[in-house]
Amino acid sequence: MHEAAIALAVLREAEKLAKSLAAKPKLVEVVVGELQNIDIDVLSEYLRMNLREVMPGVEYRITTEPPVLRCEQCSHEWRLDMSELSPDAREAIHFLPEALHAYVRCPKCGSRDLKVVRGREIRVRVYG
Repeated sequence: MHEAAIALAVLREAEKLAKSLAAKPKLVEVVVGELQNIDIDVLSEYLRMNLREVMPGVEYRITTEPPVLRCEQCSHEWRLDMSELSPDAREAIHFLPEALHAYVRCPKCGSRDLKVVRGREIRVRVYG
């Protein structure tokens, strides 16, 4: 499971960001793009188990961000509903993001020339 490695990277980034705060950190927010295809429950458990050791007393929150795509042909931008894709398509896109073009077309013009605008990354924010 790569959720353990992601949790470790999140914790390292949170520690780094916490050093730049003027106040003691109170919350770590993790925003996970749905194209990552991460098991949020597993990630949450890893964070729960390890955050209290790394940053005692700090809470965490995980939110997901749906993918937003833009057609490079007609400039149409839309939110992709991942539940409309088959499990095989979601897995293929997770491991090879370029596979998106094999499974998704622009709903306006039908082009497969697409760009991921949001929903692929993982962002970490720390609040004091």
